[in-house]
Amino acid sequence: TVGVTVARLRVFDPPVSIQRCDDGNGTEWYCGRSAAAVLRLMAHTRSVSCQLSGEKDQAKPAELATCQAACQDIGEEMLRRGMAWAAKGAPHVYREAEREARDRKMGVFQAATATALQFRALRLRDARAKFGKDCVIKGNVDLFGRRIYHSPWAQWYALTIVAESKGDRWVCSEKEAVAAGWGLAEWDFVPRLDANDMPDGGVLENQR
Repeated sequence: TVGVTVARLRVFDPPVSIQRCDDGNGTEWYCGRSAAAVLRLMAHTRSVSCQLSGEKDQAKPAELATCQAACQDIGEEMLRRGMAWAAKGAPHVYREAEREARDRKMGVFQAATATALQFRALRLRDARAKFGKDCVIKGNVDLFGRRIYHSPWAQWYALTIVAESKGDRWVCSEKEAVAAGWGLAEWDFVPRLDANDMPDGGVLENQR
């Protein structure tokens, strides 16, 4: 949060939490977990400042922001480490950081792999085919009575059952879920790192 405002980092797209990527040697690694761990480490071990853009996230109740950790743009650093893709409309410095990571075959650029955007689209397509409907986001009332939603690329999506008799429901989009008062289900597995584990790029050894 920035003050009382919920903010989301803009113009870069890290791997989805459950996503795995190819390391170029026939082995997959948990690129989503690694990206989350690197982002958390940057935020928790350095002084962070954020500038709100005034733009609203189209899906979630958040305002888009650009943040720096110890005067280093977080998005640029994530891209340079190969821990994200530059989003549409990203500034030139972000695109250059991604190009550098691609040239050095770092992180997600070690081998051809689906971008986070493509991964989400594939998960959405597969869920629609499985359930035979367009509205496949699962709105769930959990054991604590919280109204949370799970997208097809979320950690607990496959294990979540929609029991309409208990107040659960199918939702068509994240925007609709938020408008109806459902909160995003939190991802509860992010590996812990210390400063010595911060990779210059590539795979975190404990995430293969």
